[in-house]
Amino acid sequence: MLRFTVLFVAQCILFVPGGLQAQQLPSLDVIEKAVTFYADSISTLEGKFEHRVISRGKSPGGPDVIKMEDRINETTFLADVVHGWRKLDETGSWLYSWYSTDQKFVDRSVQYFDGNKACALTHHFLESPVDVEIPAGAPMFLNMQPHDLTDPVFGPWFFSALQLRGLSGRGLASLFQEKVVTLDGEEEIDGARCVRITGRIQGRIYQFWLDPDRDYLPRKQVFGPESKEYEQQMLVKGFKQFDDGSGNLRWFPTSGVAITDFSQHPYELLELKLNPVLTQDQFMINPETLPPGVQVHEMDGKKWVVGGRQDLFEQLEKQRDKQDEMMEERLHKARGAIVTSKKGEPEVVRVTEETFPWIQIAMFCAGAILIGIGVRTWFAHRRNVHDVR
Repeated sequence: MLRFTVLFVAQCILFVPGGLQAQQLPSLDVIEKAVTFYADSISTLEGKFEHRVISRGKSPGGPDVIKMEDRINETTFLADVVHGWRKLDETGSWLYSWYSTDQKFVDRSVQYFDGNKACALTHHFLESPVDVEIPAGAPMFLNMQPHDLTDPVFGPWFFSALQLRGLSGRGLASLFQEKVVTLDGEEEIDGARCVRITGRIQGRIYQFWLDPDRDYLPRKQVFGPESKEYEQQMLVKGFKQFDDGSGNLRWFPTSGVAITDFSQHPYELLELKLNPVLTQDQFMINPETLPPGVQVHEMDGKKWVVGGRQDLFEQLEKQRDKQDEMMEERLHKARGAIVTSKKGEPEVVRVTEETFPWIQIAMFCAGAILIGIGVRTWFAHRRNVHDVR
């Protein structure tokens, strides 16, 4: 009877879902094959996502530093995750409460990176409470750089780990190729059983919590220098399946949040196409195709104006200077703006007009009086001690 009972319990453990065998941790080899297969199945991305910037109230400079309040960016993008090429057409809106509490600023910037050269095309405000004569959305500057200007943006390529922050176009699969990954165990993230791995490369540490039921995509990433000087996180909240262009469905992160020391970046994927046909020339812009009057900053420091129309550029520059003067005048009457977060939502703290700092003066005077009393008491004490001696 006892033997029959032992066999029955053993069978329950082996075959009931959730038993020990069902919970067996996959090997590092199995994880590597799954990650590599996913990376090989997706080479290019095209779509649109929204991301916000919410201050965590820790940024240097104190509470009087001006901050964009509740900045919301909508970005149309192209990305070649094999070569690390990206194009981001970003429209952002935000408030400066010291200027207006109901009229938003809306800007546009298009950033390109073709693997060798980066550039950013800056436009005048699409919308602004500042009344100037510059045409809305007029391109103003093209700034060329040798470094990828799109890297600071927490885009879909990072949430999916097809590319990793700080590794210039390399993804999670490349860590396995470099043989720098260790298997640390398993952990539950948002109710999902995930395997936890760590990669160490170029003085940086990358930790991933991969979901086997979502093509081994990360539900959580934590990364930063080995010195632990700072640390960043990326948390995925939602997934959806997309056709990879050959009739197969692939999971992809559709919502989440990136967290740095100073800010939070909620992310939501609005549109996505996997493996569209893209060419390298789509990731760079020819300055000669821009409207006359746009100033071009070359990587070697040279500046020139498209079409040779220095007069048009100077006209736009005067309007920009006028805009800056109007904003500076309004700013002088206010103390600044700061954003705090409450349950993940921005809570804007409005500013007030400057008043004479009676409280600060009173506190200063009181402090000076207390210091004076303390000094006199100390000297009196020293004199008494000397008299006793």
